[in-house]
Amino acid sequence: MKRFERYIVKKRRRQRIAVMASILLAVTAGITILAFQANAEETEERVMASMELVPAEKSIATPIVLATSTPTPTATITAEPTATPTQEPTPGEPEVIGEPDPAYSLSGAEREMLLKIAMAEEEGEPTDGKALVMLVVLNRVDSPSFPNTVEKVLYEENQFTPVKNGRYDKAEPDDDCYEALRWVLAGWNESQGATYFRTTVDYETWHSKNLEYLFSIGHHSFFKEKD
Repeated sequence: MKRFERYIVKKRRRQRIAVMASILLAVTAGITILAFQANAEETEERVMASMELVPAEKSIATPIVLATSTPTPTATITAEPTATPTQEPTPGEPEVIGEPDPAYSLSGAEREMLLKIAMAEEEGEPTDGKALVMLVVLNRVDSPSFPNTVEKVLYEENQFTPVKNGRYDKAEPDDDCYEALRWVLAGWNESQGATYFRTTVDYETWHSKNLEYLFSIGHHSFFKEKD
């Protein structure tokens, strides 16, 4: 009888231990699950927070450009002609402002001719010297003693050395030539009716013997026919 009681006591003790172990395992598992969930939530919060801190421009994907077999032709842009270049006038010389009404009715081709002869004859000379060469050509156009167009005046035989030797054809007008043309078109005229000019020298020439001397500008002297 005593053995049976001891057996019952031991069995119940084992059962209690088993129950306690089961409870302990359940509690441990619950704690582990809760800890995992908390860790997962914390991790998710950190990820979300880090995403919110990324600047908007960083998240923009770089566009992918797909190459085509036929390249797109590049448009050719032709610049519109710009206004005539300007420069500060030398002290004492006239200042031309804006785009006044032309003093001469000249075609685009005639203006180009004046620019080229001024460059060919007066490269490195002052602005008024270039303007005066243009005015010599225009004074000849207005004179009954010479042809009546800019082109005919320039190409009259043996009249302009640069036209004869080819320098005129190669001339590329600079900004100062354009400024000189603006002076002329604005009505500036200090030519005193000059229809000739030549390099200034200190000896007698055909010009000094046969024409009326007017003045010298830069390296050129200007003349007109005697009255």
